[in-house]
Amino acid sequence: MDAYERRCRLLARAYPLRYRQTRGEELIGTLLDLAKPQQTRPTLRDALDVVRGGIALRLRERPPLPHWALYRLFHKRLPYTYRWWARDDLLGSRYLARQCATWLLATSPLSTV
Repeated sequence: MDAYERRCRLLARAYPLRYRQTRGEELIGTLLDLAKPQQTRPTLRDALDVVRGGIALRLRERPPLPHWALYRLFHKRLPYTYRWWARDDLLGSRYLARQCATWLLATSPLSTV
């Protein structure tokens, strides 16, 4: 893996993990096809397009604030439209840390005052 491909893979992290698992090689392949010989990094325009696309996908799949708050605070089920966001949330690396923090805050002596 050369420097150009490493930078492309770093840019692709703007997309959710499941997207990278299913379409990541296609994205990397397209960026590699766009590269000129001896190019060490994607152009600024290509880099911004990849990051913008990843952020847009994440925001498009995110539930609205009322649904998110009910899900996060009261463990209410999200509408079916947001199932992929919920799946990513449950399988994410910070899920266990959030659950532990919530439990610690709920059982702390300050919460009983």
